[in-house]
Amino acid sequence: MLGHCLLTTLRGFNCRRPRSLLLHHHHHPTLSSSSSSSTQCPNPSMALPSPQNPTQRISSAAELKLIHRHCRAGQVATARYLFDEMPERNVVAYSTMIYGYATNGRFSQCARLFARMIERGVPPNSFTMVAVLVGAAGLGDASFAGSVHGRIVKDGLGSNPFVGTALLDSYAKCGRPMDSYALLNDTAGPSLVMCNAMIAGFAHNELFEEALLLSKKLWVFDLLPNSVTVITVVPACISYGLVALCESLHSYVIKIGLELDQSVMNSIFNMNLSFGNLKTAMMCFRKLEIVDVVTYTMMMGFLVELESPIEALNMFVEMTTNRIEPDMVTMLNMVMACTLLGDASRGRLIHNQIIVRGFKSGVPIMNSLITMYSKFGDLNSSRTLFDCIEKKSLVSWTAIISCYVKNGKPIEGLQLLSKMRKEEDFVIDSVTMVGILMACSELANFDISKQFHAYTLKSGLSLYKSVQNSLVALYGKCGYVVLARRIFDGMISQDAVSWNSMILSYGLNGEGEEALLLFYDKEKYGEKPDSVTYLNTLMACSHSGLVDEGLIIFRKMIKEKGIKMRGEHVGCMVDMLARAGRLDDARELISAIQDDANLNALKALLRGCYLYGNINLVEDVGQKVLQTESSDFGNAVLVSNAYASFGKFEVVESLRSNLEKKGPTKNLGLSLLDSMAREVEVS
Repeated sequence: MLGHCLLTTLRGFNCRRPRSLLLHHHHHPTLSSSSSSSTQCPNPSMALPSPQNPTQRISSAAELKLIHRHCRAGQVATARYLFDEMPERNVVAYSTMIYGYATNGRFSQCARLFARMIERGVPPNSFTMVAVLVGAAGLGDASFAGSVHGRIVKDGLGSNPFVGTALLDSYAKCGRPMDSYALLNDTAGPSLVMCNAMIAGFAHNELFEEALLLSKKLWVFDLLPNSVTVITVVPACISYGLVALCESLHSYVIKIGLELDQSVMNSIFNMNLSFGNLKTAMMCFRKLEIVDVVTYTMMMGFLVELESPIEALNMFVEMTTNRIEPDMVTMLNMVMACTLLGDASRGRLIHNQIIVRGFKSGVPIMNSLITMYSKFGDLNSSRTLFDCIEKKSLVSWTAIISCYVKNGKPIEGLQLLSKMRKEEDFVIDSVTMVGILMACSELANFDISKQFHAYTLKSGLSLYKSVQNSLVALYGKCGYVVLARRIFDGMISQDAVSWNSMILSYGLNGEGEEALLLFYDKEKYGEKPDSVTYLNTLMACSHSGLVDEGLIIFRKMIKEKGIKMRGEHVGCMVDMLARAGRLDDARELISAIQDDANLNALKALLRGCYLYGNINLVEDVGQKVLQTESSDFGNAVLVSNAYASFGKFEVVESLRSNLEKKGPTKNLGLSLLDSMAREVEVS
């Protein structure tokens, strides 16, 4: 009966594999049927014996060594070919292949091969059970783990400490930590390895208090914590966010003599980084007696997270000066730092380092480089990198689609989406959908927007908060603020982006009073307004002519909330005052700002000047606009139009003459035609 239940559970993997396994399986056609013998070697270049010539066959022991070696190298298909060509497959052969599948993430194949082993009547041993339990943990299937547990009891393998630890770990990773704890309590004199596995299991299931309590009770079993114990306890300490608790653990590490263990000290350092204090983190980093690439990489990642790219790049220079070789994660952090900084020259230097150090073939780092060049506005480099990726992931496609959308080419972004759906078998996720909705927002096309909204409802992506926020912004941009509010009100909970998107939607549609009501509602519900909240609210006031209310909000932002005033806030305030004809107040505000080269503010004031007929201000502000270092020919056109409105055509002629001397202008009014032509070519 037990054998029948186990086989029933195992056979179920052929029809109910998780989506992640299905996607993984798609890229490995040679493993499409692990229960059938391979007829062709996946790697013809390998020196393998010929099945047609028995005299060339190597011994079973040698074959097992080859299978093990290929599994360790990640060449699972070749290992399976060797396994299928064995004339006789005993428990050692099955166990080796099952373990190879499990350790290479082929959990479904691991389970199916175990089922085949049971069907063939090959009795499993302790090594087999450990291997299949690793697969059960990877699948996260508690019923499968329970079936394997039953087989373990039947075969009398439960007393084996390795099997016991693997079973405990499997239950914990399948979301049943209490079953794991019951196994621990039923074990007479559990080992430190088993206790560490239980602590890690509690932490994996976010039972941090239980993890800490068990670590304190190790003395009951006459066990002394080791480096693994400390590393598994660290997540529990981080979860509480208590400095005293973390300091206590750090002191205990020194007390038991683990302060020179690099992995332990890196975990302690990571614990200190979790508090988000740069000064404390830097002090801890400088106190470390030994540092390695992991330590430096964690520090760089922390600096990038705090948006301190210069410091992160300086840390990279320090690391290479100390002759510590960076790894791929280090280089990813450097690419992110350059992206934040927006410095194309440094970005290219880091790209050069990636090529020199041999990391250019990594898909994650290529995806990051695509995003970096997009931030620099270099779409050609982004597209070149994308085309160089042989096996593109969904992240690769999402990155390049977002690149085109963020650089003002939403049609090209949607064309790439169509290409992806034709060439790949990926399922669109929430991140990709946010990029698609951003493209629809740029186009402000209501019909296309409705289609993608319907797709989010059918696919379940509408449950993701990021998608909901994008839909709010999208319908606001399309002029359907009622639909935007309906989605906003239908959200289970709103975050800062939700509130900001809804306020912006009201502002874009001239409903400033509704935007103000929502702004005060946000404060009422305990949501702290940020810089973007104030910017969107000020813009709403500007578009609705609510000057006095806008001034109150602006003063509140600076004096009460202490939010740093940015150029966008100043530009919005100047635009609001200029629209209302309060040109002197607008000019006074610009004069009060140290950065008098705020181009958006100056342009807003200039528009107000010729709108209200102030020729004196036009001459003053116009000169400042032209003096700014900008290659935008629209600035000269704006000044020219302002002078033309007062009949100063000689000045207009002079400006246009100077404009022609600077070089060729862009083609006017044909961008839509070009886009349509490209659409026709693609279709």
